[in-house]
Amino acid sequence: LELCIPPCGTSAAPMNNLLRVLPTKLLRLHLNFHSCVISKSGLQELADRIGMMESLWFCKLILDKVVTVVDERIKALCAAWADAPVQVLHLSVRHTKIASGGVAALAANLPTTVVDLHLDFEGCSSVQDPGVQALARRLPTALRRLMANFTSC
Repeated sequence: LELCIPPCGTSAAPMNNLLRVLPTKLLRLHLNFHSCVISKSGLQELADRIGMMESLWFCKLILDKVVTVVDERIKALCAAWADAPVQVLHLSVRHTKIASGGVAALAANLPTTVVDLHLDFEGCSSVQDPGVQALARRLPTALRRLMANFTSC
């Protein structure tokens, strides 16, 4: 499933409704929510749905400029895919309020099966050395390709 959602206005209802009906038997998931309004419960719904995707091997989430992307929500999202067989993981949270705690939560919950990891934290000014260090310490041993962007952090 690949969805690219244009800027979505001021209501979170359309996004939350979409997230509630995501199929759980997906192998590949690519969602682009750049600048969309997603409620905190919507991000939790996304985490819950991803947690039900037992066959998911490719996951690409673009949450750039989504104001509800904060450490607490990223922790729930990352915990959802921790046990999934994800081999390719792309997460972009450019210009959000994620901080070092969110990066550390991501690091702690990386699936051991990840071989290709792309992370983009550009413009996340609260990401500092402790988060980056936590990520560096927890990279999966199966990892073969890493792209991480920390520009303007």
